[in-house]
Amino acid sequence: MPVHSSGSPFLRHFSPLLISSLVLLLSLGATFGVWKNAEADLERSLKIDFDFRVREIIDRIEQRMAAYEQVLLGVKGLFISSDHVDRKEFRIYVDTLKIDRNFPGIQGIGFSVVVPSHDKDRHIADIRTQGFPNYSIRPEGERDIYSSILYLEPFADRNLRAFGYDMYSEPVRRKAMSDSRDLNETRISGKVILVQETDEAVQAGFLMYLPLFRENAVSDSVEERRRNIVAWVYAPFRMDDFMAGVGGERASDLSLEIFDGDTITEETKMHSSSSQALSSLQYLNTIRTIEIDGHEWTLAVSPGASFKQRISLDKPRYMAAAGATLSVLLATIIWQLASGRARALALATEMTRELRESEARFRQMADSAPVLIWVSGTDSRCFWFNKVWLGFTGRALEQEKDNGWLEGVHPDDRQHCIDFYLDHFNRREPFRMEFRLRRFDGDYRWVDDHGVPRFDDHGNFSGYIGSCIDITERRQVETILRTNSEALARSNADLEQFAYSVSHDMRQPLRTIAGHLHLLEIGLAEQLDEDNKENLAFALDGAKRMDAMIVSLLDYSRIGRKTEPKIRMATRDSLNEALRFLEVEIEEKHADIVVQGDWPVLYASRDELTRLMQNLIANAIKYHDSEDVPRVTVVSTEHAGLWKVRIADNGIGIEPKQIDKLFQFFSRLQSRARFDGNGMGLALCRRIVEHHGGRIWAESEGEGKGSAFVFEIPLAQNNAPD
Repeated sequence: MPVHSSGSPFLRHFSPLLISSLVLLLSLGATFGVWKNAEADLERSLKIDFDFRVREIIDRIEQRMAAYEQVLLGVKGLFISSDHVDRKEFRIYVDTLKIDRNFPGIQGIGFSVVVPSHDKDRHIADIRTQGFPNYSIRPEGERDIYSSILYLEPFADRNLRAFGYDMYSEPVRRKAMSDSRDLNETRISGKVILVQETDEAVQAGFLMYLPLFRENAVSDSVEERRRNIVAWVYAPFRMDDFMAGVGGERASDLSLEIFDGDTITEETKMHSSSSQALSSLQYLNTIRTIEIDGHEWTLAVSPGASFKQRISLDKPRYMAAAGATLSVLLATIIWQLASGRARALALATEMTRELRESEARFRQMADSAPVLIWVSGTDSRCFWFNKVWLGFTGRALEQEKDNGWLEGVHPDDRQHCIDFYLDHFNRREPFRMEFRLRRFDGDYRWVDDHGVPRFDDHGNFSGYIGSCIDITERRQVETILRTNSEALARSNADLEQFAYSVSHDMRQPLRTIAGHLHLLEIGLAEQLDEDNKENLAFALDGAKRMDAMIVSLLDYSRIGRKTEPKIRMATRDSLNEALRFLEVEIEEKHADIVVQGDWPVLYASRDELTRLMQNLIANAIKYHDSEDVPRVTVVSTEHAGLWKVRIADNGIGIEPKQIDKLFQFFSRLQSRARFDGNGMGLALCRRIVEHHGGRIWAESEGEGKGSAFVFEIPLAQNNAPD
């Protein structure tokens, strides 16, 4: 008996409303559950990504500290291997390390000698005779033992303030020095303010120490090490400079604070990143403690301003909105279905008709689609193939049905094809495989087959549907690309091996030659006549120039391969850094440097850009008549998507017909007797500009009329970093 024929009218109208309301409540409940799961998944995803970034920055800090420790070990090796290392030898060694380019954050590399109290006066008198009449050990006062900074390179600017400073007199530094001595290991100090600091832009700092003991002294016990200690090699660091670039291109993802020791206070804070923490993701905040060379740092890490931009936070809200909408629609449909049998029967009839039309449309679409389509049932056997498939194989539908299609699969691929298909079929999982299928002309063609399981409206498994496309040409291209890629990899490996050979197998003998020539120059100074002294000096100069030329060639080969990655940077900062490197030349020549124009922000290699402007400005100062004061004008402009820099001088000028030779390897227009150099500087400049997608050229009206060097770099790199 039909339900609508009995009961009161109230019940007949109430039942559909009750059913639809229950459906709505259940749907909303399910939506709420999905929304909560989505939020939980999002939080897990954010947590995983955040923890990875934290581990990554900790690894980079530890790697950077390990690299600096290796630098100090190299300096210690210099002192151990030599009877006496004078100030000049120390400066040459440190200059060779290129610490300003390769080791960010390090203020310099120094040598601090131990001075017993009874030798203090003799020590001060000895250093004053070496050209430092105002030298003394600071701070003043009577102590059992003193230490004094004798060497610190680069010996200029801020570092001059540290000359003669007794680090052992200050408790924080003394603890690190004592631990380093007693353990014969590298140790870093706690938070200090470096003596190099001025009143402007003061940063927290720390120092790294490595002990140096008396030659051939036995240092198996703490007492022996204390008795035999003669000096420390050390490196001072400004913390903000040390952390520059550690975060990489995604540095703004994290807000980082570093504290000395395990106490988080303003007094122990050593570094705070510029990225502002996100209050909406505070649950990700974490505290990590790391130990570096026996000293603890505490890192307080929070998500930065750009962190959430990399992951969509709106997905749970979208799912909640979609679920609520679908719940209302479903409840409405249920209410309509329950409102009357006639409406339900009409709807069923309409759905049946649409289903038949849908099947007809599917067959029509499948037959006209430019892909090979197949359909299988619940028994895994194929019962239908579209016309494109039949046209490709040249066989009838009856021939392909069941497992007949396997006859066209290449014998070498057939068993794998069967196993792969049945494995995914039994697990009801989508699959993708490639195999060779015979075409109507007998040629085997590679096809890419995608199969997905089919389910009816009740979720019952109905079989599989799949599509194939011919990928023969694509596989041929992939084979060619793979071959080329392997050849390129071999070429790069050969280039790396060559670079290593040049750096090690060629430079080491040159250093040995230069070292022995220098020893001969010192040892035979009283025995050689002027001609032989000149010959010896010429040979020593040749060895040094050959070493410098090898370094220039290595620098040239590394452009774009071994340099720092491109970062978003202010070009004016790069210019200022180049001018700081040239302060000695500018002061010696009394050069007048004028900077004009607007300096943009773009993606570039800071190291390469600084070297580019340093080389060009150095040339402008160098190539001028001795009677003139060098005047250099540096102008920056932007036009038509290009950043253009023009560096003009009042120097000796260039003959127009010689300009094309300027940027070639080893090209020199002036004699080495007049202007020193190896002819690699402008070639290196051209390589740097081309690595940034730009071009460089020179302009001059002739000798004695000055010259200008101009380069252009596309500003489009500002939106497309490497």
